[in-house]
Amino acid sequence: MEKNEIGAASEAACAKPAVLPPRVAFPGGAETKLPVLSDSIFLRGQAGRVLNSDVVPVGLSPSAISRFVAGALAALWALAGLANDYVTMEAAGLSIRVVISAACNIFLTAGASLAFVNANGWRTVMLVALVCVSADRVASAIGSGAVPAQVTAAAVAFLAIAAVTLTARTRA
Repeated sequence: MEKNEIGAASEAACAKPAVLPPRVAFPGGAETKLPVLSDSIFLRGQAGRVLNSDVVPVGLSPSAISRFVAGALAALWALAGLANDYVTMEAAGLSIRVVISAACNIFLTAGASLAFVNANGWRTVMLVALVCVSADRVASAIGSGAVPAQVTAAAVAFLAIAAVTLTARTRA
């Protein structure tokens, strides 16, 4: 291609916006209807308020946001616990208590990853993992003698993550 032909082709592509058809056929005969942005999504009042608050054009809903927040909080809490487990293992050696604690934290990390991908049953896995990790943290607090601080921290983390998890719907 010559230089002028490339320039003409790019100008032609930019001059006319691409519009997808409302239905697209895939190989194998499957057909799907693509979402079409219509004026109903962008209904605005006199002061620019969105009248149709159920439809969010960018794909963010309170449920999706709370799902990501629940996953992020659970992942942070689990990784902090794993760091504590690794330090304990290096300082005191391998014990059954460290192995159980690491397994609980890995379980919570798996629940967080399921929340990120919106897998079926992520809420159940997350809540069961939260109970396991909270029970492990309370048991380790009783064994270490730092009961008030660690139990309070475990309870606050459990309540925060459980509340955000329960506000998210399973499937939108």
